[in-house]
Amino acid sequence: MRRMVVIAGVVCLAGALQLAAVEQTDTAQKTFTLGRSAGRKLTVDNIWGSVHVTAADGDRVEVQVKQHWRADSQPDLERARREVHLEMTQDGDTVRVYVDGPFRDHHGNHNLGYQPLFDFDIRVPREIGLDLRTVLDGDIRVAGTSGEFIAANVNGDVILNDISGSGRATTVNGPVKVTFRENPRSECTFKTINGEIALALQPGLDADLRLKTLNGEAWTDFDYQMQPVTASASHEGARFVYRLGNGTNLRVGAGGPQLNLETLNGPIRITKRGK
Repeated sequence: MRRMVVIAGVVCLAGALQLAAVEQTDTAQKTFTLGRSAGRKLTVDNIWGSVHVTAADGDRVEVQVKQHWRADSQPDLERARREVHLEMTQDGDTVRVYVDGPFRDHHGNHNLGYQPLFDFDIRVPREIGLDLRTVLDGDIRVAGTSGEFIAANVNGDVILNDISGSGRATTVNGPVKVTFRENPRSECTFKTINGEIALALQPGLDADLRLKTLNGEAWTDFDYQMQPVTASASHEGARFVYRLGNGTNLRVGAGGPQLNLETLNGPIRITKRGK
């Protein structure tokens, strides 16, 4: 059957610091050459700023980063340049990019008087695995890769285009939009709190979909069959307690890997590629 799936989807999060008394911008770049093992991987752990990754032919990871420093005063800016470090390292076939500073201390004072914004533009081999993270003032965008992926944001979009592989794409405030060149072969999760989830998949999809939204609707142009709500069992004292799962379960085609799509405030759209 083909029809709209109607299921019944605000979070306050502190935004970026509004500092502009003193600013400074510079750039950095570094290139890494990887082997041809199946375990090639790029990890990027950012705080402020965007992470953009584009697939290319070859075995190199080419990192370009624009660093935009904002501070309350010149002494604060100078302190920021001493305290914040951009680490770009390679261990075998893994490249690690990490922005380090006092803000990593969860028990410290985060009113630092400065904000280091790092925008990454990275070219990678097509088959590389990705673990990409940022928090504020930026989005995560990936184009053309075919490896396993993790893309985790907090205040910003997550957009993966023309990819294959399986993994997780999540944010809190923003949409999650993913276009697959090849349909995923293992379980995937796509999740946000305030925003839309939109998947574009290839015709001939065989998958089990688990959809959950509170303030929004879910829609697909794939033919599907409704599936029973799942239940979980647990011990409470001497009793077994069964709890029904939340969400709506759909089977597309013959069924297959589970695709989990969840938002609180926003719609869910699952379409055939090209529509």
